[in-house]
This record gives sequence, structure tokens and C-alpha cells, in this order.
Amino acid sequence: MLNVAQITSYYPPHLGGVETVAERLAEGLSRHHRVWVITTTAGATGALRHVERRNLRVNRYRSRRVANVELFPGALVGMARLPRGTVLHAHVTEAFVPELAGLAAQLGKGPLVAHYHMDVRATGQKRLYERWKDNVLGPVLRRADRVIVLSSRQRAEVVARYRVRPEHICVLPNGVDDVYFQPRAPRQYGPGPLRLLFVGRLSPQKDLPLLFDAVRVLGPKAELVVAGDGELRHDVEAMARVSLSGQVRVVGAQTPQQLGEWYRWADVLVSSSEREGMPLCFLEAMASGLPVVATDVPGTRETLAGAGRLVPRSGTALAAAVDDLRTHPRQAEEMGAAGRHVVEPLRWSRITEMLEEIYDGIS
Repeated sequence: MLNVAQITSYYPPHLGGVETVAERLAEGLSRHHRVWVITTTAGATGALRHVERRNLRVNRYRSRRVANVELFPGALVGMARLPRGTVLHAHVTEAFVPELAGLAAQLGKGPLVAHYHMDVRATGQKRLYERWKDNVLGPVLRRADRVIVLSSRQRAEVVARYRVRPEHICVLPNGVDDVYFQPRAPRQYGPGPLRLLFVGRLSPQKDLPLLFDAVRVLGPKAELVVAGDGELRHDVEAMARVSLSGQVRVVGAQTPQQLGEWYRWADVLVSSSEREGMPLCFLEAMASGLPVVATDVPGTRETLAGAGRLVPRSGTALAAAVDDLRTHPRQAEEMGAAGRHVVEPLRWSRITEMLEEIYDGIS
């Protein structure tokens, strides 16, 4: 039995893909190992700060957001109490977490695993940010016992940008909940509006205005459901109400069971993101047999891998690709079947086993 600490800036009920990944890994690992989650109280209003059930302990520390970074120095106390030899699994999405886990590793707490979800976002002036990446993040990644990436493209990126030794890098894709692997009847593309679905955090990265442009181009031929929450929800609802009344519904955060229903309702999952890591909504939609149309950016390109349709970042291009599926329903069904085939091996139980194999190589 291993001791493992999952260190992440955010954790459910805070919404987001990285949060879900951390939660699924923590819960899966806790079946056979002792697991601590070191995280913040951000976005977790109403959640207990310290929760323990069987082998899983979640410790939330008060944080303060400075220069778009969640700082929670109180976590140092919690990490000091971890048993020696604990695997320090840091989810790298912004500053502070890599430094926090790297410091604990240098002090001899245990081996460091850096889980690189995507290129971390700017935290202030671009020049200062690039210096941080060169002088802080880079050394942490190079000192890590293992660096986990989501794809072979990310492996090349980490080698080139941060000079991490290739033999220290492991590819571990995101997983899919079993609830999304449900049988479904073939879709009937009738005369009514095409049913489009967006799932994700309502944040600048997702570029919802671009998706709304596509809905305007499609006009009455399409309706869109936006499932998710986030810092831009008020703005998204206002845009939908003012310029797309009757065509767009914002339904907020959804449970996995509710999302499963939306995937079965929809004709196409659509994404207008400007960058991604490995979007969970793509994997979930693919498991559901739902075709995906997305902007051709890093992260979406590797995830869809021939099982979806990639388009340039424009509302017109998104609209044209969606409309083409309406006129070629057999292609849409083939795309959905191909997506399900791609993600079949990516159930969370298998991803957790792969992670245990990574840990075994360093512990």
C-alpha cells in the first residue's frame, strides 16, 4: 500500500476538467492506497475543509488569488505531516502548486510526479511569466521523478520547452466514467433544429462568443444547450438572452447522470476553445457515440484523433461543419461509432492501473 498526495489548486465542487481528473484518480487510488488531497477552499463553498473516509482524506486550505494564481501557503503544514515516502503528485495548471510539491520533494518528503495538463497560463506580465517558466517551472519539471503528459505531442513539447529527459516522461490520457458508455438508438436528423451541445467551464479559454457566432450563422436550423458554470456565466447568459433568444439555453453545472442525458439528447457536441489539454467532455461525448465538431487547436487535435471533425477558429467554419453533418447523417453516425471505439480503453479503472504502474517505477 502506497501513500499518495494529490496536490491541486482546485478540487470538486470547484468545476473544471483538471478538478475532475484529480478526483477520479484520488478515488480510484484510495481503493488500494492511502490518499491525501491537498487543495484550496476556492469554489468549494459549503464543502467541509477536512474530510476523511476510509483511505481518502481531503484537506482544503484557505487561499488568496494573486496575479491569477491561487496561493495557499497553509498547505505547507499539511504536507509536513505526510508520512515520509509519500508520492507527491502535483497537478500542474498554474504557478504555486509545482513549487509547493517541489519544495516538499527537496525536503525529502517523497518522490515527485508532475502531472502536466497543458501549458500553464500567464500569471501577469508576459515577460515575467516566461521568466517564471524558465527559472522556476522548468527546474521543477526536470527534478521530478516522473512527468505525466496527456499525449505524445505534449511529450515533445515538454522535452523541447523544458528540457525534461524523455525517459522521465510518461503518457497518461484522461479517462471516462462508465456512466457515459450507454447504448443508444441511431439519431434521426429530422426537419427540426439541429441539437447542439456545449459542455465545459464558462471561461475565456472556451471562447463562447465564437460558438455563438456559429449559432447565428445557422439561424433557426440549430439550437444550443450550454452545460457548465464558471466566472463568465453572467456574461454568457446575457449574450444568449440579448442576441440569441430562443436558440440558446444555459443549464448550468450538471451531474454525470444529467450530462449522460444531454449527450443522448444532442446531435453534435461543439467546442470553440482556443486551447485545451485533453477535454473530458470530448471523451464523454465519444463514449456516448456523439459526433464532435471542434476548433483545430492543440489538445482537441490529439484527443479527437480522426474520430471528430476539426475546423478553423471561425464561427462560419463551425457552422458549415455542423450543417454538413445534418446533410450527411451516415457520416455523423460513423463519427460517433469511431469515437466510442477510441475511448473504450480509457475507462478510469484502467487509467488508475496505469498510474499505479508509474508509481511502482519510482517508489
